[in-house]
Amino acid sequence: MDKPHVIDVGKLEADLREVFRRHGFSASDAYDLARAVVTSILQGR
Repeated sequence: MDKPHVIDVGKLEADLREVFRRHGFSASDAYDLARAVVTSILQGR
């Protein structure tokens, strides 16, 4: 197990977009939500 604290941001964002799309969000809404989540994680919130 190497560096478990390192997050693959690109993969996380893609996974989040997929989850939001499955829950009925449009592609652009899913993108905006995923971007917002990733941004807040990176800012430590």
